[in-house]
Amino acid sequence: MASMAIQEVPPPPEPSPKFSKQEEVDVDEMWTLWDKTGRGELDCEDFKDALRDLGVDQSDVRELYNQVDVDGSGLISLSEFKEWYFELGESDDKKSQYFTRQDVADRCEADFHDSER
Repeated sequence: MASMAIQEVPPPPEPSPKFSKQEEVDVDEMWTLWDKTGRGELDCEDFKDALRDLGVDQSDVRELYNQVDVDGSGLISLSEFKEWYFELGESDDKKSQYFTRQDVADRCEADFHDSER
């Protein structure tokens, strides 16, 4: 009986991420600036302060906060924030009204460098 060669099927290509490594670094830096207590979560006041620094109308903070706090815990985790942040530009809701990814990255980079002085 002839042996049958088993052909290996190559794995499917990994999906390309919606964001670059640099964008992820930028978000981590932004989060570090915003998470002043270092507890790894933002409450509504922390988020409000961060958005005020980005020029977001304070009357819209609660709506944006509720969009980010998907688990309803009352605190925003880094993973919740990243999920929300990397969806910027993919919808036409309130967050798109205020800023694009590049706007946020540019403003936060300036804030980050100011905080190092």
